[in-house]
Amino acid sequence: MFRRKLKMTRAKASQKGAHQTRAPHALIENLEDRRLMAASPLQVVGINIAKRVDVDGTALNSNRITLAFGTTNSKGKVTYGSISVADQSKIRSFGYAEDLLNPGQQRKVFATLTASVDSGEPHVLTIITDRLVRKGGRLFLDLGGVKDTSNNDIVYDGSTSAKTITYAKGQNKPRYTLANRNWRPTDLSYFSKTIFTAAPTPATASTEPSSGTIRTALLAFMNQKVSKGIITQAKANSAMALYDVTGDIANLLHNPNIRAGLASLYGTVAEPVIASYTSKKNASGAYYINIEFSSSISASAPVGETRMSPSGRLITYIRPTFAGEDFRAISAVLAHEAMHQDATSSGGNLDDTQDEEIIANAVQANVYIQQAMVDSSFVGNGTVLVNDINDQVLAL
Repeated sequence: MFRRKLKMTRAKASQKGAHQTRAPHALIENLEDRRLMAASPLQVVGINIAKRVDVDGTALNSNRITLAFGTTNSKGKVTYGSISVADQSKIRSFGYAEDLLNPGQQRKVFATLTASVDSGEPHVLTIITDRLVRKGGRLFLDLGGVKDTSNNDIVYDGSTSAKTITYAKGQNKPRYTLANRNWRPTDLSYFSKTIFTAAPTPATASTEPSSGTIRTALLAFMNQKVSKGIITQAKANSAMALYDVTGDIANLLHNPNIRAGLASLYGTVAEPVIASYTSKKNASGAYYINIEFSSSISASAPVGETRMSPSGRLITYIRPTFAGEDFRAISAVLAHEAMHQDATSSGGNLDDTQDEEIIANAVQANVYIQQAMVDSSFVGNGTVLVNDINDQVLAL
């Protein structure tokens, strides 16, 4: 019927005579030879979710998601098909985290990601996320994001179960919430290059300040603790008495910076460590032999080391390259080393288990935080030890 009307219209137009030069308007314009919104036959035939690690094996807050595309025949045979990323902004990933500002509620979090196709595996889409993904979270390939070699769209928009990609692996809600912390360091000078490769190289503080300089700083710090109600004046006096001690304890604590670090532990969770180092109230039941900055420390010990002598007495060494570090950072190291007092028969090298080291590092970081809550000026010193402990604090 439609064709008949079209012929009749053309016939009437021809009857108007050859003298008429103006052509009639066509009722139907020719369409371009193209396919609109053509769907690709390729489908996701495999998906893998892996945690990313740094060059030294340190786990990163990031996933590598790989998706293989192809077709599957009636016998289950897969034939892979090449793909390309047309528009990365059309690839989305989200999951639900706890809403910490509104207990009992959750918030929808979208990950920032990068997507690519390696020429060596043209059928594989690789997605790198800026945070770990949530188990049960979803990945969307919206229209125009990924295409096959015929420029057809590969779409997974969640409109049907067959068009939905759900993560079978990932973090539970509490861990996913932690993976989505809302802040990032903006001043990398506080941290080590081990964690942030763009951070500046921290300064080495190997020259110990004078005893008088350290005493002045310690007195001011302990007075701050008194004024904030953290300790009594009597404890502040005890701290200064320890710094000014004479006799055997003075010989034991002959480095002023170590003496100040130990004295400053009054008012922290590691206050009992003071008696551990200065009396027989430790696992050995005897006085320490040495507590000092020493090159006798084992090469494998990055900061400090506690050993047991053949006579059963404890020795604590701190690497001498840290002799000029702030005494509050030294106090955190002393708190750490006091956790290592196990009796052993392994030639003086104490058997530090992984669990013990985790606890020791937690104590170290918490003491450091407590000291910084009194006066945080030292956390920006930009020295090796301070920045290393700042890394630990960031991890908490």
